[in-house]
Amino acid sequence: MNATDRTAALRRAILSELSSCGGHLVPERAIVNAMYAISEPAPTKLDVRNALQWLLDSDFVVSVNPTMSGSVKWRITDNGEAALHA
Repeated sequence: MNATDRTAALRRAILSELSSCGGHLVPERAIVNAMYAISEPAPTKLDVRNALQWLLDSDFVVSVNPTMSGSVKWRITDNGEAALHA
């Protein structure tokens, strides 16, 4: 699999993971750990963060960064659900 295909597969895997959480906010660390577990070879943390940023820029996910916990959390959007099931 080439780099472009791996990036697309990682984005789809993230959307799938977030979709399976039923619209609940998911900590970024949990997403990174899930991608380590299901992707071969495992992506780097930077790969996952870049994929999340691309998904955010594309309006497929939203992020929340509460000041108290400092942990970024993510949720799939309706656009992300539509892209996942297209």
